[in-house]
Amino acid sequence: MRRLETERLLLRGWLLDDLDDLFEYAQNMDVGVMQGWKPHESKEESLIALNSFIVNDESWAIVLRENNKVIGSIKTSPDENRGRYYAKYVSYVLSADYWGKGYMTEALNRILKYVFEELNIDLLSAFHYPHNTRSKRVLERCGFQYETTIKQGQKIYDGQVFDTVCYSILAEDYFKRVSPQTARITDILKKIVKERIEDGANEKAILTFPATALSFASISIFPG
Repeated sequence: MRRLETERLLLRGWLLDDLDDLFEYAQNMDVGVMQGWKPHESKEESLIALNSFIVNDESWAIVLRENNKVIGSIKTSPDENRGRYYAKYVSYVLSADYWGKGYMTEALNRILKYVFEELNIDLLSAFHYPHNTRSKRVLERCGFQYETTIKQGQKIYDGQVFDTVCYSILAEDYFKRVSPQTARITDILKKIVKERIEDGANEKAILTFPATALSFASISIFPG
């Protein structure tokens, strides 16, 4: 699994030694209800969940770098409902003891960088229940856009049924957010390609840009 770092956090694979930290936050009623799963009543329950995290190479433990404590998790999974897009969706949970400190925004921004700049996906989705306003704020701070609300979209562990709110962010919007200049260059190159294809040029040849094309364009088109 790819280890990811931020200023305050380490995102890494799960370990059996993380059991106590996992149980500490998973037994909290407020945490479970926000995610739709039953709060853990024993370490045995947490161990079952932990084993499933360990075998999943897209489930990261969120670790405080200052003391090596696990304070939550973040996971990506394939989003099979996006047609031509190479898409994933992200889900996350954070210990209530660490709410309001910007940790989840920090972790999610790092995941965005990973999936768009290393995995080259087209779109990342996320879902939350209407009452989970904290998750909504995290998504909006990270550049996600509201898509739709699925009425009565999910039944949780106790039989209650909630609407599901869907957000997403496209790769092009991510790059505009983190690097406006690169996004402008990309738009220009796309326009050039489209125009040359319309003029009858070979599409494959046009799309095979030299590796230096983008850096050259950034110098010649936007000097200084």
